[in-house]
Amino acid sequence: MKVLECRKVVKVYDAFKSAQSVKALKDISFKVEDGEFLGIMGPSGSGKTTLLNILAGIDKATSGEVFLGGKNILTMKKDDMAIFRRDNIGFIFQEDRNKEQRKPER
Repeated sequence: MKVLECRKVVKVYDAFKSAQSVKALKDISFKVEDGEFLGIMGPSGSGKTTLLNILAGIDKATSGEVFLGGKNILTMKKDDMAIFRRDNIGFIFQEDRNKEQRKPER
């Protein structure tokens, strides 16, 4: 059973002060079956974070399809995506974003 599928995902950032746009993702397609693990690796600036943001429903792709649990999340309305994300997606950040809140007691 497929738990995640990307079909020809493209993300283009339009440059406001330049005539050139930046194609961060170009025709990304893959499937992840139940029980499989996926690693996303690449050099800085290769689109890893952009892809993860799209897979999590935080950002929208310019074109393509992303299916999570059989649902195309790129066609979901904002409120529906928020509920889907709350119920189905978890995040583990690489950096500790709560350092300021956890100062040692004296």
